[in-house]
Amino acid sequence: MIQQFIRKLREYYQRPSEAIYLIETAMFGNEYQFVKECLNSGKVSTIGSEVERLEQAIIQRTGAKYAVATSSGTAALHLGLLALGVKPNDWVLTTPFTFVATTNAIVHSGASPMFLDIDRRTLGLSPEVLAEFLANETYIDDSGQCVHTVSKRRIAACLPVHVFGHSAHMTEIVQVCNQYGIPVLEDSAEGLGSTCNGQPVGTHGKAGVLSFNGNKIVTTGGGGALFTSDLEVYQSVRSTASSTLSYSLLTSSPEGKTPEYGLTANSSKLETPGYSVSAVSTRYKIPGSNVIASVSQAQNSELKVAVGSSVGYNYRMPALNAALGLAQWEHLDQRIQKKRNLAHWYQSLFANSEVKVLDEPTDCFSNYWLNALIFPERNSRDQFVLDSTKAGIESRPVWTLLSRYPSFTNSYQMPLPNARWAESCMANIPSTIFPHA
Repeated sequence: MIQQFIRKLREYYQRPSEAIYLIETAMFGNEYQFVKECLNSGKVSTIGSEVERLEQAIIQRTGAKYAVATSSGTAALHLGLLALGVKPNDWVLTTPFTFVATTNAIVHSGASPMFLDIDRRTLGLSPEVLAEFLANETYIDDSGQCVHTVSKRRIAACLPVHVFGHSAHMTEIVQVCNQYGIPVLEDSAEGLGSTCNGQPVGTHGKAGVLSFNGNKIVTTGGGGALFTSDLEVYQSVRSTASSTLSYSLLTSSPEGKTPEYGLTANSSKLETPGYSVSAVSTRYKIPGSNVIASVSQAQNSELKVAVGSSVGYNYRMPALNAALGLAQWEHLDQRIQKKRNLAHWYQSLFANSEVKVLDEPTDCFSNYWLNALIFPERNSRDQFVLDSTKAGIESRPVWTLLSRYPSFTNSYQMPLPNARWAESCMANIPSTIFPHA
């Protein structure tokens, strides 16, 4: 089987001897042109129009009302958890079978992951395990919060993952969580274009998150996004993704104070939402606080003051990254179809083998972002990975469960038989798409 796999794959990718990697970034559109146009505009940071255009593309594709482009998928997850009200000492329900960014975001928010088992069919959170856990190990306190019985800590959110581009059972997961007042944030980092019952992944819960890392179907080099139809979630994420500056027009110095630092020597271009004029900057100390207000005086003598109103994370995506993403987005459907064609080709290749290709769940449409093989047991999986790697074809065992990571060993975990099965018996295989493939 392994020799046939190597020979057929080299024919498919038209690489008789060169290395074949797990995923290589596919460029077959206007990437160079769009990036060059952004460079020529001189607006390569977060003020460029490309960022807003990418956010609009996400809104149109997902049907969500709002989107915020971020510097990474991890950043989007962090902002989403904060917007849902996750606080230090909270629990967040998730699974251990995912990339570490999922739980890193939980820890960034000050909470701890609570690991529940997966469903073998989808590799996502099992709604049956979720329902059983909440029924037997939690209670609703007088304020309506779901509380873990043993630790007395609040369960603040649920963070299911759409693994390898395949949708989790989101309808059932959201129904269960709603019974306990637990908001759902979907880690759909790998799921751009995938649907469940005709609904885009990431739109079942309060919000969804995408990753635009270099190995994703659409890449911005590095980046991510959060999309939602919840106005409060959007406003929170939009604010904390930036430096949380609020802008107000003034007709005189704040509180009648004279400038603390005086006029700067250089004239600058003030570019803020809805305001772009030639101006010189002045800095004032806001009375009774440690906040410094940066004031720009416009040509029409109006003043606009930017005040740091709360803590922000500077998680916004630069326009230069968004330009690359927009070029990739032009061919999104073609990219997804090529991924699906490759998956179907793998299914034909392994049709008469004891090794199976992970297929899309019933009533779901998968982008097949990263193909996975299911072996009868661990030894055959490990031998396959070893032999293919020696032949210059990258394959790898799927993730080590996050519950085994030293940084998460103190996290709560339920029995994980399905997750341990997946960890032992599955491997990822090359999933690059090229124009000719």
